[in-house]
Amino acid sequence: MRVDYRKEYSKILDLEMEYKIYGHAGKPCLVFPCQDGRFFEWEDQGMFLLVQKEIEAGHIQFVCVDSIDSLSWSNCGDVASRMVVQEKYVQYIMQELIVKFESGQWMCAGCSMGGYHALNMYLRFPDTFDQMLAMSGIYDMEPFFLGQGNDLNCYRNDPYRSIMNMDGNHEYISKYQQNQAIFVVGQGSWEEHCLSDLKKMMNLFMDKKIPAEYHIFSVNHPHDWSSWKEYFSKYIIEMIG
Repeated sequence: MRVDYRKEYSKILDLEMEYKIYGHAGKPCLVFPCQDGRFFEWEDQGMFLLVQKEIEAGHIQFVCVDSIDSLSWSNCGDVASRMVVQEKYVQYIMQELIVKFESGQWMCAGCSMGGYHALNMYLRFPDTFDQMLAMSGIYDMEPFFLGQGNDLNCYRNDPYRSIMNMDGNHEYISKYQQNQAIFVVGQGSWEEHCLSDLKKMMNLFMDKKIPAEYHIFSVNHPHDWSSWKEYFSKYIIEMIG
C-alpha cells in the first residue's frame, strides 16, 4: 500500500506536527492514537494490515494524526490552560490538516483516548465527520477537570456535557440522524470505566434521539490491542460499505 509521511509546522499550535497517510484514494478516515500516543501507533500495531485489501483497492485511506495529550489531557497543570491547548488541537485538525485533502466528508476512529477524540470531532463537526468508530473510549471528561472545568473550552470538548445540554431541536440532531456512529467496548480487564461511559452516552443519545450502534463484547475482550484489532477489522469493513 502507498504510505506517505509528512511533517508540517502548525501556526495554531506553534509545533511541528507529524502524520502519515495510508492509501492513495477513497474516503479518508482520521485516526487518533491512544493517550499520549504517536501518529505511527496504529501502523506499529499492524492495524492497517487487517484492511490492506480495501486500502490498496482505493476504497479508503487513513490519515494518522499525532496527539498532544501530554499538553492537555495528561497534563497536571491549570485546567483552563490545558483546555486552550485542546481547543487549539481541534482547530489545527479543522483549519490546517484536513483542508489539505480534497474530500467533503470524513470518517474518524480511535481507541481509548483516541475514541474520545473521534467522538469529540464527530459531535462538533457533523458536516465534516459523518462516520465514527470509537473503541473503548472515555466520553465524560469531568474527571480530567478536577472540579475546575467551567469555561467554554472545557464545555465544548466534553462530549457528555455538551450532548446532555443540547436542545432537542438543535440543528445538529438532524445531522447526527443522517450520520453513522459505532461504539464498541469490551467487558474485560481495564474496561470498567469505558463501559460505564459508553452506557452513559448511550442513554444520552437515546434521550436526544441520536442514532448509533453499540457493541458490548465479552469479558474475554480487555482494554488492549487484541480487542481493538478484532473490532476494527469487523466494523470498518461495514462502514466502508
